[in-house]
Amino acid sequence: MSLRDLYPRLGAYILGWFTTTPGDNHQLGSMFSVQAGLYLPGLLRHHHLLLRGGWQEQQPGLYYMSINRLLFPRGYSEVPSAGIRTFSADYAFPVAYPDFSAGPVIYLKRIRMDLFYDRSYGHNIFEKDRSPYTGAYTSTGGELYADFHAGRIIFPVSAGVRVAYLFNSDRVYSEFLFRFRVQ
Repeated sequence: MSLRDLYPRLGAYILGWFTTTPGDNHQLGSMFSVQAGLYLPGLLRHHHLLLRGGWQEQQPGLYYMSINRLLFPRGYSEVPSAGIRTFSADYAFPVAYPDFSAGPVIYLKRIRMDLFYDRSYGHNIFEKDRSPYTGAYTSTGGELYADFHAGRIIFPVSAGVRVAYLFNSDRVYSEFLFRFRVQ
């Protein structure tokens, strides 16, 4: 990878989890999850396409585990379910490299964007104040980030905004994003 690449040009990964409560399996049961991703080159240099898919199933005891190992569609709150399948596509690219420095206060390295589409389909989904149901969650939108160093700290900081359209509720969702990476 070059410094301008956001993701690897080509790559793949697969992750698997088995979650249980040893010695007390009748309370929460067990959960199996698997997620796979594929990194592909985009249309232009330093553009990237990331495709991800996952599957998760719970064999509950008396209660469902209130965790998800898979990424839920952006803009929706994660909720427990008996089973869920997910798919997401991200197209990420750099917008600008301003290399702007304001003395020791801030060094703005890069501005980048990520366009996304997320979808998940689950059964026995438990949302607050609703009976369990089966259905899909779908969202699409974009994220705009600024990558910078603050106060001459060596670790990069990413801050930005996410705007998504939530198909289930026919509304627009936005939030501020902040990430501090230790490499």
